[in-house]
Amino acid sequence: MTGGPPERQSDPGLCWVLLTMGDRPDELSASVSSLVGESSEIVVVHNGAEGDVEVPNGRVVSARENLGVPGGRDLGVSETQSPIIGFLDDDARLLTADAARRISETFERDPGLGAISFRIVDDRGASSRRHVPRIGSASAERSGPVVSFLGGACAIRRSAYEAAGGYWADLFYAHEELELA
Repeated sequence: MTGGPPERQSDPGLCWVLLTMGDRPDELSASVSSLVGESSEIVVVHNGAEGDVEVPNGRVVSARENLGVPGGRDLGVSETQSPIIGFLDDDARLLTADAARRISETFERDPGLGAISFRIVDDRGASSRRHVPRIGSASAERSGPVVSFLGGACAIRRSAYEAAGGYWADLFYAHEELELA
């Protein structure tokens, strides 16, 4: 592992953490590029892999071994002091204009809000039912409380993350947001 928590960069309120195994370089570059205009800090975590990606307004951290999804995300969080952490998988892109501002304003409006899960859409603009983590038939376009959320596209208030003890690394892959929800 390299580095330690840096000085805050251009947006002291939000840091994006992208987790990668290094096997999707084109997707990772597109993911990083989708965040660059957000003027937020960016941390790319190479989880058990080395890689080469340019990260404007950010840096790359490499874990010597695969820490799993929760362990890799925890490593990314340890690299920043930002009060809001945005997570984005290496094969996802942020498509909403001015997302950093909107995320920060949403957390400011509701001090009890711990996490925001983003709507995941495919190339046709549709969301799979499995990406709507609510009981019943609530629409993907409507917000609401959840029992879990999509960790590969979300933002978490640091204080809520710390109160939950961070991710439970024993889960390694899948369902890791159950602990935080």
